[in-house]
Amino acid sequence: MALLDAAARSLGVPVYQVLGGSRRAGRIPLKFSIGGFPPAEAARVAQHAIGLGLRAAKVKVGLGVESDIERVKAVRDAVGEGFPLGVDANGGWTESEAARAIPRLERLGVNVLEQPLRRGDFAGCARLRLRTAIPLMLDESVFTAQDALEAIRADACDLISVYPGKNGGMLRSLQIAQMAAAAGLECVIGSNLEWNLGPRQCCIWRLQSRVFQRR
Repeated sequence: MALLDAAARSLGVPVYQVLGGSRRAGRIPLKFSIGGFPPAEAARVAQHAIGLGLRAAKVKVGLGVESDIERVKAVRDAVGEGFPLGVDANGGWTESEAARAIPRLERLGVNVLEQPLRRGDFAGCARLRLRTAIPLMLDESVFTAQDALEAIRADACDLISVYPGKNGGMLRSLQIAQMAAAAGLECVIGSNLEWNLGPRQCCIWRLQSRVFQRR
């Protein structure tokens, strides 16, 4: 990333131009994350974020199906119907737990199910996809291009979460996003809260990827 930054500075252009130019308008839709809080606190966080102007969210789950559903319901009640709301288990559910949660998540209007199972369980994720119309996104399961290839071959996801801090730099994130695009998948950009070099290089948005929102 530092070398990309230096190359762009030497040319007097943004990094996204070094990587081929912009493919979208400058405005990027953002979502906010709600941790594994008790339901009332999760609802309060959601209301605060809406007050700041944020218009999509994901809720931490994977801590126990019953408490997870209570948390998601509290947030749904706080944000209202039609608000894009995903959940992220960070690999915390077993396949049977995810299968029990899915019908209730569907009733709550969840629009993305992120990393429901442990890292690398592509077969389990493929089976879960057959149970629901909620798009399934992989994050911790896709660190490398090889991971992405395995996920694609297994039909394990609808979306892939990419970000330089996880994938090993801008170019490796770009490679994974291009593989996803070739397979007809979309990507979501994540972040490790990088220092100022990361925001300056927001060029990853030039990829054929976008924040998924249910239409």
